[in-house]
Amino acid sequence: MNWVSSGNIPATYGSNVIVGDDSYGILWILDPEKGLDDALLTDEEVAFPRVATGQMITRDRNFLPIFSVDLTGSMGVPALTDNYVTLEYSDDQGHSYVTADETYVVELGNYDQEFMWISLGLVRAPGRIFRISDNGAFARIDGLDVNA
Repeated sequence: MNWVSSGNIPATYGSNVIVGDDSYGILWILDPEKGLDDALLTDEEVAFPRVATGQMITRDRNFLPIFSVDLTGSMGVPALTDNYVTLEYSDDQGHSYVTADETYVVELGNYDQEFMWISLGLVRAPGRIFRISDNGAFARIDGLDVNA
């Protein structure tokens, strides 16, 4: 949650995004510009996976061709270079997923890099679930646009 307060939490900690940890009874303040987890039990910072899921719905006997999907996010300012984003999709309501491909972040500061997957077949009723997994390549995922 975003902790709106009259204090100076964002100025002091760099963020007002607060997360509760029921395992350790700790409140964490997340830095939205950082894609690493401050490991509690070691001194290492490690990348953690972030997953975003969305669904494209179709009705009746309609079949929609998926020509391409484009991912938008914090391009050029990845948390870590050499990390990747994976696109998976499911046509059986999430019981199984097909991996479209992994796309690697080329270099820090490359604002022109595209994250696009093409020729993803036909979608039939009830629709397709898209799952984006990011292991630290972006600080933020904005959306997935489907060209059907």
